[in-house]
Parts: sequence; C-alpha cells; structure tokens
Amino acid sequence: YAANRGNDPAPGYVAVIDTNSGKILHRITVGISPYDIVLSPDGSRLYVSNWSSDSISVIDTAANKVVGLLPAGDNPNDMVLAPDGRLFVSNGNHNTVSVLDTAKGETMETINVALTPNAPPGSTPNALALDAAAKMLFVANADNNAIAVVSVQSLGRGAVLGFFPSGWYPSALALLPGSRIAVGNSKGLGGYSNERGPHSPLAKDGNKAGLGSVKSLQKGTINFVALKNLKSEIAAWTKQVISNVPYADSQLQVAKAPKSPSIVPSRVGAGSPIKHVIYVIKENRTYDQIFGDLPQGNGDPRITIFGRQITPNHHALAEQWVLLDNLYCDGEVSVDGHSWSNSAIANDYNEKNWPAQYGGHSIRPAAYATIPASGQLWDVARKAGLTYRSYGEYAARASDGTTMEAAQGVDGLVGHVAPKFKLAGMRDTDNVREFIREFDEYEKNYDNPDPAKRLPNYIVMSLPENHTNGTRPGAFTPRAMVANNDHAVGMLVERVTHSKYWKDTAIFVIEDDAQDGSDHVDARRTTGLVISPYTKRGKVDSTLYTTSSMLRTMELLLGLPPMTQYDAAATPMYESFGTTADLRPYTALPPQWDVNEKNKPTDFGARASLEMNLDEIDEAPMREFNEIIWKSVRGADSEMPAPVHRLLFARDGK
Repeated sequence: YAANRGNDPAPGYVAVIDTNSGKILHRITVGISPYDIVLSPDGSRLYVSNWSSDSISVIDTAANKVVGLLPAGDNPNDMVLAPDGRLFVSNGNHNTVSVLDTAKGETMETINVALTPNAPPGSTPNALALDAAAKMLFVANADNNAIAVVSVQSLGRGAVLGFFPSGWYPSALALLPGSRIAVGNSKGLGGYSNERGPHSPLAKDGNKAGLGSVKSLQKGTINFVALKNLKSEIAAWTKQVISNVPYADSQLQVAKAPKSPSIVPSRVGAGSPIKHVIYVIKENRTYDQIFGDLPQGNGDPRITIFGRQITPNHHALAEQWVLLDNLYCDGEVSVDGHSWSNSAIANDYNEKNWPAQYGGHSIRPAAYATIPASGQLWDVARKAGLTYRSYGEYAARASDGTTMEAAQGVDGLVGHVAPKFKLAGMRDTDNVREFIREFDEYEKNYDNPDPAKRLPNYIVMSLPENHTNGTRPGAFTPRAMVANNDHAVGMLVERVTHSKYWKDTAIFVIEDDAQDGSDHVDARRTTGLVISPYTKRGKVDSTLYTTSSMLRTMELLLGLPPMTQYDAAATPMYESFGTTADLRPYTALPPQWDVNEKNKPTDFGARASLEMNLDEIDEAPMREFNEIIWKSVRGADSEMPAPVHRLLFARDGK
C-alpha cells in the first residue's frame, strides 16, 4: 500500500500494489494529502492520515474501500497502533498527539506534548515510536529539537514524563534492541558558511570548504540514545531541553527586555508611536552579495557581486539608518521562506515537501496543510481590528487575467489585495509606481474618519525582481534586474518619507531566504533594512536577528501578540530604534547601472536559462542558476564559491 498526495488539493488515494508484479491493482480514494499508513495486526484495516483533511481514513483491505473516518487534530502526520487498539496520531500544526479508539471511532484523549502549557504552535510533533511493553510513547517535536517521553500506561491518562534533546528538526524515530532509540534529524547539527557557494569567486581556489548551497550543505544526522536508565536521567535531560529552547509562556505577553531605551515596547499591546508598518519581502540575496563592500560591517568584498554600483539605494539607506550585519533568514528556500516571513514558522507539510521538490523528485501541489495553524500576520492584524493590505504577497492572477486577488486558501487576504500590483510584465519599479498611485489617495484621505480610506496599519509587499531571470536571451540581465529592484526600494522610501504619514510609519525590508548567493559567515545571513523616524542614524547593529525578530518587532510596534513560539522567543530589534524622532526624508538615488540592459544569446548559460522555469520563483535548479548569475557578473571564466553554514552563538553565549 502506498499513499499518494499528487492530487492536492483534491482528495488523494492509496495505491494497492502487487508486490510480485509491481502493478497497481486498485486506487482507493481517501482524504486530501494522505501521508502515513498503518496496517492493523490482522491486516483487515488500513489507517491513513490525511494531512489536509485533519482526519484518518479507515480502509477495509478485503473490500478495498473506505469504511470509516476518524477525527484528528490539525495536520495529522505520523501514526502508531498499540496492541490494545489505541491509535496514536501526531498533529503537526498543533502541539498535540491524538489518542483514538479504533473500535468506537472516537477520540479518547489529546496529549499536549509542548514544553509549556500555553505554548502556541511551534513544537511540531511529527514522528512517533511506541514501546508497547513499557507502554511508553516517544514523540519527535521537530521545532523544539527534542523528543517527548509519554507514559501511556492508563487508558485516557497519557502523561508527559519529560524530554530529551535531539539534533535539528527530528522527524523519524525507531526503537532498537538493547533499550535504544534512533532519532533521525532532518537538518542535522547546525548551519555552515557558504563562502564558495553560489556566485562566489572564491571557488576557483580549489578549496572545497563551503562549496554548495544551503540545500546541499544541510545534511541530516542520526543520533542514538540509550534508554536503559531513562527514569533516572529524564529529569536532567528535560532540564537541558528547557535550557535549549528559548521560548517561555511569559513571552506571550512580555518579550525579552531591551538593553537600552527604545520605542519598541517589550509588552504586547503597550503601543508605540508607529501606527503604520510597510513590510517589503524580496528574493534570495545574502549579506555579502549586497553589503560585503561596506567596511563598517562584517562583510567580505571578495564575494560582493551587487555592490554599491548596482544597489546605491540599499547602501545609502543602510548608511543613513541602520546596517544590519548579523541578520539571518529563518527560511531556506522560497517555499518555506515566505511562510517564515509571514507566519514565523514553516509547518511540517512545508518542511517535508520542499526538499523533494527542489531535489526534482516531487511536484509541489497546493494544499491546505501548508497553512500554519496560527495563520499569517495579516490574520493577527484583522483580529486586532487593524487595517491591512497586500501588494503582491500571497496574491494570484484572477481568472480575468487583468487583476490580482488572494491566492487559493489565503482567506484572510480576500478583499485586501491591490488588484493592479504585480501584474504580468510589471517590473518592481512599475509595481512601486502602482503602490504610490494608491498611496497618493491615502494621503488625500489623511484626515478622513474612515480607516478604510487611510493608509493601512499593516502593509506587506512583494518586490521579487532581484531574483533575476539568469542569462535568458532577451531578458534583462541579473545586474539590470537587481539595479531596478534597488531603484524601486528607493522610490518607495522617498515617497513615504515625504508624506504626512512619515512621522508614524516604519518600513522593514528583508529577503524571504538567502539561498541564491554566497556569504562568508553563513548561507542564511541576509540583507535587511529598518527605516523610520525613530530608527537610529548611521549605526551598525550587530545584534543577532532573524526573520522572526523582524516579525516580533512589527508585532510589538502595532500592539500585536506573537503567532508562534519562534517570534515569541525572538529578540526584538530594540537596538535599531531610539526614542527621538528624526523626520529628515530620503531622496532616491538614480540607477548607476543600465536597468534595461539585456542578455545576449552568447552569454554564459543563455541556453540553460531558456530551458529553466524562471517565471515562477525558485522553479529553476538553484546551483546551476546561481552559477549563471555569478558568471554573468564576474565573467564566464570565474569560479563560483560554495555556501558557508555554521553554528552561531548570541552575544551572551547562549
């Protein structure tokens, strides 16, 4: 039997396969996004977890048909069947395990396996192992990097005994002889530098260190844990897990304390002088690719390919306000990167889908299971009564082909998408002009009592042109596209800073991921900008920040609670903000590179670029695509360095 989710978002099926001939005998329709399958001891029943349908299909194997449907939590994934008929199901979008009575077809109990009682999404239980003799259930909490140990001695009275540490993103468990358990960690042990990664000239030195991208350098691991002395060791292990995980329930109301005065409040709902946030998400650049030529920051100019000449506005904005040289993307590629950028998490469905897709082994169907339980930041804004609008983010072309609307399954954006932003053929400067057209109307209605006519409290904007189209003949060159993206950001900041709204507006800019470039510190280190009247001027902020830090900062400024354990525990960007307003506006710098420069058929990688799907973000083979971009800037004979990933420590040593 094999579960097949290829029909997403329609119902999937279980294939019944003749193991002698390899032929498919039957296809049994089940729920949406079927994942795990478990056979009853007598072989008469097959249980199928349906990721998107939040249910368990029950199949009669003699009749080859579904005969029942069991309830489950949000994103049911792994399952294990006990000898007494209890079916344990881990729910990835919730921090829970459902215990189902297969005879009665009902839920017996729900076990919360989070580290704290009030934890929001962010534990992500996604693998199970059952010691039937000891009546002990082991649960892999992927996003806590820990394994929960649950006593299931009594029916309906599951009790979490404690936790033990694992590697990064544990997603498989297997009990072994000799009282041992094997833990498969999907993301291994840490991050690495990719200084000889995509588009780096250092690769030509023959050194293999840091050669690759975030996708190829990230290696899984398996660790083996002895359980013989579990009862005596579980207390110390649990203490270690709690020390490792930065989240605490108190952070739902109060963030980490600032070290110096800042307008960013630490308490949720305290309010701030900022009433409007504009959040710009760009595509795939590392810090060194853009800012490596800035001597005041921790950069490596040897691997800077889009420096000041290509990105004069990014450089000027970082110099006039804050240069962030220790900022990291939580996401690894665009599929999970946009989820991280808007939801402070990529759930189990997302994390398990993109490696197969990017490796060329699977398609990436749209599925309801990809939506995080906590939603996106605009959902939180809506619940708080704030106004919001999307300019291209999670937007799709409407059926009439002339307007944009909310993407499938993103119900919170229905009626909140700019219809003329990011239409086919529009470049980032065209998109920003469309935003400015709407912004002009907002400014005309600055004193209007109707909030719907004024600038929304929260704006999210997609400016993806810096992803580039490689060297596809006739398309704009990588430098032209990055330069145009730079000019678009400058135009946006100029218009806002010359408006009535400037005094209480903050602009945040980040990449969704940093996979498309090299960086001497880490493959996830990226570019970011924070621009507001209260942002410090001429400062280098080397605080360790992440995508979730940026989200947490925006939430606190707007009085919003965190969405997940990640943004709750993230360090807010206190150090980038002061307490005194400086209303000096910004004037955009003109492009210093021809933004209309086009690729020639003889350029390196021209034929390969033609064969790549560059109309959709991240559909091209990234290693080859990265090399094309690198050589388009540094020359066909230059060698591209590999990525760098490494373990990073905050300044306090934790």
